[in-house]
Amino acid sequence: MSDDTILVNKGMITEIILNRPEKRNAVTLEMERRIGEILEEADRDDNVRVVTFTGNGPIFSAGHDLVEAAEVVRCDEPGNYIAKSLIQRRGQFWWPIWEFSKPTIAGVHGYVGPIANVIAGATDFCIAAEGTRFSWEQALIGGGPGFFEPLLIGIRRAKQVMMMDGWYSAEQGFQWGFVNKIVPADKLREEVRAWAEKICKYAPQQIMANKHGINMMVENLGLRIMAHCALSMAATGHGSALDKEYMELIRRSGLKAGLEFRKDAYK
Repeated sequence: MSDDTILVNKGMITEIILNRPEKRNAVTLEMERRIGEILEEADRDDNVRVVTFTGNGPIFSAGHDLVEAAEVVRCDEPGNYIAKSLIQRRGQFWWPIWEFSKPTIAGVHGYVGPIANVIAGATDFCIAAEGTRFSWEQALIGGGPGFFEPLLIGIRRAKQVMMMDGWYSAEQGFQWGFVNKIVPADKLREEVRAWAEKICKYAPQQIMANKHGINMMVENLGLRIMAHCALSMAATGHGSALDKEYMELIRRSGLKAGLEFRKDAYK
């Protein structure tokens, strides 16, 4: 086991478990760093064949830790709203998952917030529990677009999610190609394990050749450019007066007040 917020069960099938249930598994910069370390170690270990991602508690992850984000995304002088630190550090997060040489599986449930969608999008397979909700509702206030979504669910659906509705169901995710399979919530980890065990039956070099061949094709379509665009637009998205008020409210009065403000902003 590792630290309290990220649990690791090492082995041929290495399990990474988000473990901040009291904070809805909100992902901090330290958790991102730790996941990168675990993947780097697992990549060097020839005994590891598959890595899985799941979350403890009632949901997979609410997304970013907004209290932390509110401290990082600040206006350092009038008219200059800075998200540089957040963008630079979070811009490094998904590549270790995407570039990991071995197969990865996300088992998600309950609610999947923005950065958690990036985890699910960067993995090779996504299995969802019934009733799971994939959210990009932060776009109502600030932030930029996801960049896996236009490729995985299509351009118009990505625009609909990120510019209008803000979320989609597990069933829609399956129909649109983001989700590989939907299972009852009490069968989620069992199904994730079954998929991992099946992958372990195949020759590692064959699996790696197929994974990275497909990834290279997608990168050739411009995935990395999409990621840079998304990060740049995140800074722009955080620049509105409404977003500044939202982040300041979180700093001053806490997350609950900020979320209530976001909910009421477009009534």
